[in-house]
Amino acid sequence: MDSKKIKINLMNSSNTKLRAGPKVFMDRLTNDLKHKRYLSKEKYDVWLNLSFRKFPSNLHENIKYITRFDGVLAYDFFKKDSFFYPKYIGSILNNFVRSKMNEVLTQNYKKSNGIIYQSVFSKNMVEKHISKGVFKPNCIIPNGVDIDLFTPRRIKKSKTINILISHKFWPIKRFDQIPSIIKTLKNKGFNVNVNVLGDGLINPIYLHDTLNYFKKIVRENDLDKSFNFYGHISPSKLPEFYQRNHIMLNLSFADPCPNVVIEAMACGLPVVAPNHGGIPELVLNKDLLIDENIDPLLIHHMWDYDTLPKVNSVDYANKIIDVYENIRNLSLEMRSNVEMYFDIKSISNRYIDFMTRFI
Repeated sequence: MDSKKIKINLMNSSNTKLRAGPKVFMDRLTNDLKHKRYLSKEKYDVWLNLSFRKFPSNLHENIKYITRFDGVLAYDFFKKDSFFYPKYIGSILNNFVRSKMNEVLTQNYKKSNGIIYQSVFSKNMVEKHISKGVFKPNCIIPNGVDIDLFTPRRIKKSKTINILISHKFWPIKRFDQIPSIIKTLKNKGFNVNVNVLGDGLINPIYLHDTLNYFKKIVRENDLDKSFNFYGHISPSKLPEFYQRNHIMLNLSFADPCPNVVIEAMACGLPVVAPNHGGIPELVLNKDLLIDENIDPLLIHHMWDYDTLPKVNSVDYANKIIDVYENIRNLSLEMRSNVEMYFDIKSISNRYIDFMTRFI
Protein backbone atom coordinates (compact mmCIF):
# COMPACT_ATOMS: atom_id res chain seq x y z
CA MET A 1 0.00 0.00 0.00
CA ASP A 2 1.26 3.49 -0.82
CA SER A 3 2.52 5.05 2.40
CA LYS A 4 0.68 8.26 1.51
CA LYS A 5 -2.60 6.45 2.13
CA ILE A 6 -1.78 5.07 5.55
CA LYS A 7 -3.61 6.67 8.46
CA ILE A 8 -2.07 6.59 11.92
CA ASN A 9 -3.42 7.25 15.38
CA LEU A 10 -1.25 7.07 18.44
CA MET A 11 -0.95 7.39 22.16
CA ASN A 12 -0.04 10.93 23.15
CA SER A 13 -0.80 13.56 25.77
CA SER A 14 -4.19 14.30 24.22
CA ASN A 15 -5.60 10.83 24.96
CA THR A 16 -3.63 9.61 27.98
CA LYS A 17 -1.62 11.05 30.82
CA LEU A 18 2.06 11.12 29.93
CA ARG A 19 5.05 12.83 31.46
CA ALA A 20 8.74 13.45 30.96
CA GLY A 21 10.49 11.86 27.98
CA PRO A 22 7.58 9.80 26.58
CA LYS A 23 5.32 12.87 26.53
CA VAL A 24 7.94 15.06 24.87
CA PHE A 25 8.73 12.59 22.11
CA MET A 26 5.18 11.42 21.38
CA ASP A 27 4.01 15.03 21.13
CA ARG A 28 6.82 15.77 18.68
CA LEU A 29 5.94 12.72 16.62
CA THR A 30 2.23 13.61 16.70
CA ASN A 31 2.88 17.13 15.45
CA ASP A 32 5.01 15.91 12.55
CA LEU A 33 2.51 13.19 11.55
CA LYS A 34 -0.23 15.80 11.63
CA HIS A 35 1.81 18.18 9.49
CA LYS A 36 2.42 15.40 6.94
CA ARG A 37 -1.30 14.46 7.05
CA TYR A 38 -0.80 10.90 8.24
CA LEU A 39 -2.52 11.51 11.56
CA SER A 40 -6.18 10.54 11.83
CA LYS A 41 -8.30 10.30 14.97
CA GLU A 42 -11.46 9.21 13.14
CA LYS A 43 -10.44 6.40 10.82
CA TYR A 44 -7.00 4.86 10.92
CA ASP A 45 -5.07 1.78 9.84
CA VAL A 46 -2.50 1.61 12.64
CA TRP A 47 -2.46 2.38 16.35
CA LEU A 48 0.92 3.20 17.89
CA ASN A 49 1.05 2.39 21.61
CA LEU A 50 3.57 3.00 24.37
CA SER A 51 4.76 -0.19 26.05
CA PHE A 52 3.91 0.81 29.62
CA ARG A 53 0.27 1.78 28.91
CA LYS A 54 -2.52 -0.69 28.15
CA PHE A 55 -4.03 -0.59 24.68
CA PRO A 56 -7.18 1.59 24.81
CA SER A 57 -10.43 -0.38 24.75
CA ASN A 58 -12.11 1.85 22.15
CA LEU A 59 -9.77 1.30 19.19
CA HIS A 60 -11.21 0.64 15.72
CA GLU A 61 -11.57 -2.92 14.51
CA ASN A 62 -9.27 -4.45 11.89
CA ILE A 63 -6.32 -2.22 12.66
CA LYS A 64 -2.69 -3.15 13.24
CA TYR A 65 -1.10 -2.73 16.64
CA ILE A 66 2.42 -1.33 16.92
CA THR A 67 4.15 -0.81 20.26
CA ARG A 68 7.11 1.42 20.96
CA PHE A 69 9.36 -0.01 23.66
CA ASP A 70 11.89 1.99 25.61
CA GLY A 71 13.03 0.34 28.83
CA VAL A 72 11.98 -2.58 30.97
CA LEU A 73 11.41 -2.40 34.71
CA ALA A 74 14.43 -4.55 35.52
CA TYR A 75 14.97 -3.25 39.04
CA ASP A 76 14.98 -4.57 42.57
CA PHE A 77 12.31 -2.93 44.72
CA PHE A 78 13.30 -4.61 48.00
CA LYS A 79 16.74 -4.94 49.50
CA LYS A 80 17.95 -8.48 48.95
CA ASP A 81 19.02 -8.89 52.55
CA SER A 82 17.24 -7.12 55.36
CA PHE A 83 16.98 -7.12 59.13
CA PHE A 84 13.34 -8.13 58.61
CA TYR A 85 13.86 -11.07 56.23
CA PRO A 86 16.66 -13.33 54.88
CA LYS A 87 18.22 -12.87 51.45
CA TYR A 88 16.20 -15.55 49.66
CA ILE A 89 12.94 -13.85 50.72
CA GLY A 90 14.21 -10.57 49.24
CA SER A 91 14.91 -12.32 45.92
CA ILE A 92 11.43 -13.89 45.86
CA LEU A 93 9.80 -10.52 46.59
CA ASN A 94 11.81 -8.75 43.88
CA ASN A 95 11.05 -11.39 41.25
CA PHE A 96 7.34 -11.26 42.07
CA VAL A 97 7.11 -7.46 41.97
CA ARG A 98 9.19 -7.25 38.76
CA SER A 99 6.83 -9.72 37.10
CA LYS A 100 3.79 -7.69 38.15
CA MET A 101 5.33 -4.36 37.13
CA ASN A 102 6.18 -5.73 33.67
CA GLU A 103 2.79 -7.40 33.19
CA VAL A 104 1.45 -4.61 30.95
CA LEU A 105 4.63 -4.67 28.84
CA THR A 106 4.33 -8.43 28.41
CA GLN A 107 0.67 -8.25 27.37
CA ASN A 108 1.34 -5.40 24.94
CA TYR A 109 4.19 -7.34 23.37
CA LYS A 110 1.91 -10.35 22.82
CA LYS A 111 -0.85 -8.25 21.26
CA SER A 112 1.38 -6.21 18.95
CA ASN A 113 1.82 -6.91 15.25
CA GLY A 114 5.14 -5.06 15.25
CA ILE A 115 7.60 -3.52 17.69
CA ILE A 116 9.61 -0.29 17.48
CA TYR A 117 12.59 -0.13 19.80
CA GLN A 118 14.27 3.11 20.84
CA SER A 119 17.70 1.50 20.71
CA VAL A 120 19.57 -1.78 20.39
CA PHE A 121 19.83 -1.65 24.17
CA SER A 122 16.03 -1.46 24.43
CA LYS A 123 15.71 -4.48 22.15
CA ASN A 124 18.19 -6.47 24.23
CA MET A 125 16.30 -5.63 27.43
CA VAL A 126 12.93 -6.64 25.99
CA GLU A 127 14.23 -9.87 24.50
CA LYS A 128 15.84 -10.78 27.82
CA HIS A 129 12.92 -9.94 30.12
CA ILE A 130 9.71 -9.73 28.07
CA SER A 131 9.61 -11.58 24.74
CA LYS A 132 10.10 -15.09 26.20
CA GLY A 133 11.64 -16.34 22.97
CA VAL A 134 8.85 -14.97 20.74
CA PHE A 135 10.27 -12.40 18.31
CA LYS A 136 7.90 -9.99 16.59
CA PRO A 137 8.72 -8.02 13.42
CA ASN A 138 10.69 -5.04 14.67
CA CYS A 139 12.95 -2.13 13.91
CA ILE A 140 15.09 0.30 15.87
CA ILE A 141 14.23 3.99 15.63
CA PRO A 142 15.68 6.49 18.11
CA ASN A 143 13.94 9.58 19.40
CA GLY A 144 14.10 12.79 17.41
CA VAL A 145 14.13 16.51 17.96
CA ASP A 146 12.87 19.62 16.16
CA ILE A 147 16.15 20.95 14.78
CA ASP A 148 14.51 24.28 13.93
CA LEU A 149 13.67 24.82 17.60
CA PHE A 150 16.78 23.30 19.16
CA THR A 151 19.60 25.23 17.52
CA PRO A 152 23.15 26.13 18.55
CA ARG A 153 24.62 29.51 19.09
CA ARG A 154 28.24 30.42 18.63
CA ILE A 155 30.36 28.84 21.34
CA LYS A 156 32.52 31.30 23.25
CA LYS A 157 35.23 29.88 25.43
CA SER A 158 35.67 31.65 28.75
CA LYS A 159 37.46 31.21 32.03
CA THR A 160 34.47 29.23 33.29
CA ILE A 161 33.24 25.87 31.98
CA ASN A 162 29.44 25.94 31.86
CA ILE A 163 28.05 22.44 32.41
CA LEU A 164 24.40 21.45 31.94
CA ILE A 165 22.53 18.80 33.96
CA SER A 166 19.00 18.17 32.66
CA HIS A 167 16.68 15.35 33.75
CA LYS A 168 14.24 14.28 36.45
CA PHE A 169 16.17 13.27 39.53
CA TRP A 170 15.64 9.52 39.68
CA PRO A 171 18.40 7.65 41.54
CA ILE A 172 19.22 5.86 38.25
CA LYS A 173 20.57 9.21 36.99
CA ARG A 174 23.37 8.91 39.58
CA PHE A 175 23.10 12.64 40.27
CA ASP A 176 24.47 12.08 43.77
CA GLN A 177 27.89 11.43 42.17
CA ILE A 178 28.01 14.68 40.19
CA PRO A 179 29.41 16.90 43.00
CA SER A 180 32.53 14.72 43.30
CA ILE A 181 33.26 15.31 39.59
CA ILE A 182 32.79 19.06 39.94
CA LYS A 183 34.98 19.14 43.05
CA THR A 184 37.70 17.28 41.13
CA LEU A 185 37.53 19.89 38.35
CA LYS A 186 37.83 22.73 40.85
CA ASN A 187 40.76 21.02 42.57
CA LYS A 188 42.46 20.94 39.18
CA GLY A 189 42.12 24.73 39.02
CA PHE A 190 39.10 25.09 36.73
CA ASN A 191 36.22 27.47 37.29
CA VAL A 192 32.95 25.58 36.83
CA ASN A 193 29.35 26.72 36.61
CA VAL A 194 26.71 23.94 36.72
CA ASN A 195 23.18 24.72 35.52
CA VAL A 196 20.67 22.16 36.76
CA LEU A 197 17.27 21.65 35.08
CA GLY A 198 14.57 19.29 36.32
CA ASP A 199 12.60 18.47 39.42
CA GLY A 200 12.78 15.76 42.04
CA LEU A 201 10.51 13.04 43.37
CA ILE A 202 10.02 11.30 46.70
CA ASN A 203 12.41 8.43 47.36
CA PRO A 204 10.32 5.91 49.34
CA ILE A 205 13.35 4.33 51.02
CA TYR A 206 14.94 7.48 52.38
CA LEU A 207 11.72 9.54 52.48
CA HIS A 208 13.33 12.58 50.93
CA ASP A 209 12.83 14.63 47.79
CA THR A 210 15.64 13.60 45.46
CA LEU A 211 16.34 17.13 44.24
CA ASN A 212 16.62 18.40 47.80
CA TYR A 213 18.96 15.50 48.52
CA PHE A 214 21.11 16.55 45.56
CA LYS A 215 21.22 20.13 46.86
CA LYS A 216 22.24 18.79 50.27
CA ILE A 217 25.21 16.93 48.76
CA VAL A 218 26.19 20.10 46.88
CA ARG A 219 26.17 22.08 50.14
CA GLU A 220 28.14 19.41 52.00
CA ASN A 221 30.84 19.65 49.34
CA ASP A 222 30.92 23.46 49.66
CA LEU A 223 29.86 23.85 46.03
CA ASP A 224 26.86 26.17 46.46
CA LYS A 225 28.44 28.94 44.37
CA SER A 226 29.07 26.53 41.48
CA PHE A 227 25.49 25.24 41.10
CA ASN A 228 22.36 26.99 39.82
CA PHE A 229 19.01 25.18 40.15
CA TYR A 230 16.16 26.13 37.80
CA GLY A 231 13.64 23.35 38.41
CA HIS A 232 11.33 22.08 35.70
CA ILE A 233 11.57 23.94 32.39
CA SER A 234 8.93 23.62 29.66
CA PRO A 235 10.24 21.96 26.46
CA SER A 236 9.71 25.12 24.40
CA LYS A 237 12.06 27.07 26.68
CA LEU A 238 14.76 24.43 26.90
CA PRO A 239 16.84 25.63 23.91
CA GLU A 240 17.74 28.95 25.54
CA PHE A 241 19.01 27.09 28.62
CA TYR A 242 21.02 24.64 26.54
CA GLN A 243 22.59 27.51 24.61
CA ARG A 244 24.05 29.00 27.79
CA ASN A 245 26.30 25.99 28.32
CA HIS A 246 29.38 24.38 26.83
CA ILE A 247 28.92 20.72 27.79
CA MET A 248 26.19 18.37 29.03
CA LEU A 249 27.08 15.89 31.75
CA ASN A 250 24.77 12.86 31.93
CA LEU A 251 25.58 9.97 34.29
CA SER A 252 22.39 7.96 33.64
CA PHE A 253 22.84 4.26 34.17
CA ALA A 254 21.54 2.12 31.29
CA ASP A 255 19.27 4.83 29.84
CA PRO A 256 17.49 3.52 26.69
CA CYS A 257 17.31 6.75 24.66
CA PRO A 258 17.37 10.02 26.63
CA ASN A 259 15.73 12.96 24.83
CA VAL A 260 17.96 15.42 26.66
CA VAL A 261 21.08 14.01 25.01
CA ILE A 262 19.67 14.58 21.52
CA GLU A 263 18.39 18.04 22.49
CA ALA A 264 21.78 19.03 23.85
CA MET A 265 23.63 17.85 20.75
CA ALA A 266 21.15 19.71 18.53
CA CYS A 267 22.14 22.87 20.43
CA GLY A 268 25.82 22.10 19.86
CA LEU A 269 26.64 20.68 23.28
CA PRO A 270 29.03 17.73 23.43
CA VAL A 271 27.69 15.15 25.89
CA VAL A 272 30.03 13.53 28.39
CA ALA A 273 28.36 10.31 29.50
CA PRO A 274 28.91 6.60 30.22
CA ASN A 275 29.45 4.21 27.35
CA HIS A 276 26.45 1.99 28.09
CA GLY A 277 22.69 1.80 27.67
CA GLY A 278 21.37 3.58 24.59
CA ILE A 279 23.63 6.62 24.91
CA PRO A 280 26.43 5.25 22.65
CA GLU A 281 23.81 4.93 19.89
CA LEU A 282 23.22 8.69 20.16
CA VAL A 283 26.68 10.06 20.95
CA LEU A 284 28.47 8.71 17.91
CA ASN A 285 31.85 10.15 18.87
CA LYS A 286 33.00 7.55 21.39
CA ASP A 287 35.82 9.85 22.55
CA LEU A 288 33.16 11.69 24.56
CA LEU A 289 32.12 8.61 26.51
CA ILE A 290 33.57 6.93 29.58
CA ASP A 291 33.86 3.14 29.50
CA GLU A 292 32.84 2.08 33.00
CA ASN A 293 33.26 -1.64 32.27
CA ILE A 294 29.91 -2.63 33.76
CA ASP A 295 27.04 -4.77 32.57
CA PRO A 296 24.18 -2.43 31.47
CA LEU A 297 21.71 -5.31 31.93
CA LEU A 298 22.67 -5.46 35.60
CA ILE A 299 19.74 -5.70 38.01
CA HIS A 300 20.03 -2.97 40.62
CA HIS A 301 17.82 -1.41 43.26
CA MET A 302 15.45 1.25 41.96
CA TRP A 303 15.77 3.59 44.94
CA ASP A 304 19.02 2.72 46.71
CA TYR A 305 21.89 4.93 45.55
CA ASP A 306 24.50 2.55 46.95
CA THR A 307 23.63 -0.33 44.58
CA LEU A 308 24.29 1.70 41.43
CA PRO A 309 27.80 1.54 39.89
CA LYS A 310 30.14 4.28 41.07
CA VAL A 311 31.77 6.62 38.59
CA ASN A 312 35.44 7.51 38.53
CA SER A 313 35.41 11.25 39.24
CA VAL A 314 38.91 11.78 37.86
CA ASP A 315 38.06 10.07 34.56
CA TYR A 316 34.97 12.22 34.11
CA ALA A 317 36.76 15.42 35.12
CA ASN A 318 39.60 14.75 32.69
CA LYS A 319 37.12 14.00 29.92
CA ILE A 320 35.32 17.30 30.51
CA ILE A 321 38.65 19.14 30.32
CA ASP A 322 39.60 17.38 27.06
CA VAL A 323 36.21 18.15 25.52
CA TYR A 324 36.36 21.79 26.55
CA GLU A 325 39.76 22.17 24.89
CA ASN A 326 38.17 21.17 21.56
CA ILE A 327 34.74 22.63 22.18
CA ARG A 328 34.26 24.50 18.89
CA ASN A 329 34.95 21.53 16.62
CA LEU A 330 32.95 19.16 18.80
CA SER A 331 30.01 21.56 18.89
CA LEU A 332 29.84 21.59 15.08
CA GLU A 333 30.13 17.79 15.02
CA MET A 334 27.25 17.33 17.49
CA ARG A 335 24.94 19.56 15.49
CA SER A 336 25.87 17.82 12.24
CA ASN A 337 25.12 14.38 13.71
CA VAL A 338 21.68 15.46 14.88
CA GLU A 339 20.82 16.98 11.51
CA MET A 340 21.84 13.75 9.84
CA TYR A 341 20.31 11.15 12.17
CA PHE A 342 17.90 12.63 14.73
CA ASP A 343 15.77 15.24 12.97
CA ILE A 344 12.16 14.54 13.98
CA LYS A 345 11.09 14.85 10.33
CA SER A 346 13.28 11.94 9.25
CA ILE A 347 12.48 9.96 12.42
CA SER A 348 8.77 10.39 11.65
CA ASN A 349 9.33 9.08 8.11
CA ARG A 350 10.96 5.97 9.52
CA TYR A 351 7.94 5.38 11.74
CA ILE A 352 5.65 5.74 8.73
CA ASP A 353 7.75 3.38 6.63
CA PHE A 354 7.77 0.68 9.31
CA MET A 355 4.05 0.88 10.02
CA THR A 356 3.24 0.79 6.30
CA ARG A 357 4.71 -2.72 6.19
CA PHE A 358 1.68 -4.01 8.09
CA ILE A 359 -1.01 -2.56 5.82
